[in-house]
Amino acid sequence: MRILSIDTSTKHFSLAVSENEKVLSSKNLKSKKVLSSTIIPAIEQVLKKAGVTLSQIDGFAVGLGPGSFTGLRVGVSTVKGLAYATNKPIVGIPSLDVLALNIKRKNAQVCTICDAKRNMVFGCVYDKEGLNIKKKNRLYVN
Repeated sequence: MRILSIDTSTKHFSLAVSENEKVLSSKNLKSKKVLSSTIIPAIEQVLKKAGVTLSQIDGFAVGLGPGSFTGLRVGVSTVKGLAYATNKPIVGIPSLDVLALNIKRKNAQVCTICDAKRNMVFGCVYDKEGLNIKKKNRLYVN
């Protein structure tokens, strides 16, 4: 199954094309321009690098934040438009969950944190067992 994944919740946005859990191509950008004008060209580049057309994508994944409201709107709207045009499914994934899943240890307690601006952070504490994570507490710290 080929998935196009997009996360636009921060000033650095990420895209990837994967097939059966293997990343075919990825791109991480710090957008200096308006995100809405750079996201489609970035998608075209990551698809081309993967050797895949949009019609060959089986589904879409999109980061749900927490993060920039405007960035999230652009990412979710773009993915919804692509999914609607191709009649393919979408799955939304909390961005802090993705960070927690990157921890290599099989069994651990994990705390993910990201900048919420204005001297605040978003965070979440998880219990990680194998490849599964279970949320314990969500944090919004001032």
